[in-house]
Amino acid sequence: MMNNTTSYVGDSPDEVLEVPAMKHSTSVTVIIGMCFVAIILLSIVGNALVCAVVCRNQNLRSATSYFIVNLALSDLLVTVLCMPVTLVNHVFTGWHLGDLVCKLTSLQGVAIAASAFTLVVIAVDRYRAVMDAMAPKLSGRQSFAIVSFIWVLSFAVMVPHALVLGTAERYHGKDNDTMVICKEWWQSDSHRQANTLVVFLFCYVFPLITIAILYIRIIIRIGLRQKSFGTEPRTERQRQRQLGYSEKKVTMIRMLILVVVLFALSWLPYHLVILLVDYKHFTPAGIQNVYLYAYPVVHWLGYCNSTMNPILYGYCNRNFRKEFHALLGNFAHDFLSTENANELPMNNRRAGTVISSRRTETLKSGITGKSPTVVTADGNKPTVVVMMTTTV
Repeated sequence: MMNNTTSYVGDSPDEVLEVPAMKHSTSVTVIIGMCFVAIILLSIVGNALVCAVVCRNQNLRSATSYFIVNLALSDLLVTVLCMPVTLVNHVFTGWHLGDLVCKLTSLQGVAIAASAFTLVVIAVDRYRAVMDAMAPKLSGRQSFAIVSFIWVLSFAVMVPHALVLGTAERYHGKDNDTMVICKEWWQSDSHRQANTLVVFLFCYVFPLITIAILYIRIIIRIGLRQKSFGTEPRTERQRQRQLGYSEKKVTMIRMLILVVVLFALSWLPYHLVILLVDYKHFTPAGIQNVYLYAYPVVHWLGYCNSTMNPILYGYCNRNFRKEFHALLGNFAHDFLSTENANELPMNNRRAGTVISSRRTETLKSGITGKSPTVVTADGNKPTVVVMMTTTV
């Protein structure tokens, strides 16, 4: 989501300010770049892995898995559309990505909204599963319809923001040079404030309240079930089954609490800073410092949520965890096999000796008699000659 650009420049030649090419010193720029690159890589790997796991295993293609994939896709869009553009905007003064990219930055908010709404849908899906075990599962068509509605709603929330985005030239320097900026051109401050409040409510407050209520009710329901198990007579087998059930549910409760807390903590600083700026709680000098130092931090914290979701909704699920291990194991095996194949022509003699040794060990373990003897017929091709006796 784009915000006001740093106000180094004036609207006319009479407002002349010197503008540095970079917003920060070299050391600060390097730190910002490293932090953003780290979460970009983590998010791409984690969310792509979630998508690959679901596509690879048909057993994971349930309604919940489709929602998890949609969450991963929305996080990937946040990673691709938001993070690089935001990084450039925090490092360089002015806008260097053209008018088209400036207008497309409205899609950043769409992806973030889709991620928040998908979290709500996952919470609703888990609520149905816990509260009514006999409830019919969502079909593929129903899941697709829900996902489509998520994206339509996300676009609708961000339409006003998209309509006011654009580039313009501003004067700066002693020679009245111009610099391109990308910003929101609202008719008045009240329009800007109204839009900021709507985005805050629909993309943060309402999703967070909904998720919290649903997960609290899930936790209460699980607790009541555990109490009912404790009052009923149980055999040893039933006791073991209840113990396993309790352990799974405790793990689930911890994960659900972590989901709500991390979602809230990740995006709360960003929304608070935007609200404070748009509702003019800072002096002009204070706003300048917010743009320079607070924005990179709150953006980075919000984007970190895209790296957490693959762990929370993927790795904490037993089936996903198994597929992660299998997929990574296959990748490692293929990588090592490729490396060994590349090295084989360079080590013919050593490879021949190793192969002969392995064959010798195999014969030792399976045949009674004298140990196999390796006889070298020439300098390059060892031959295995087995001298043995067998018992009939």
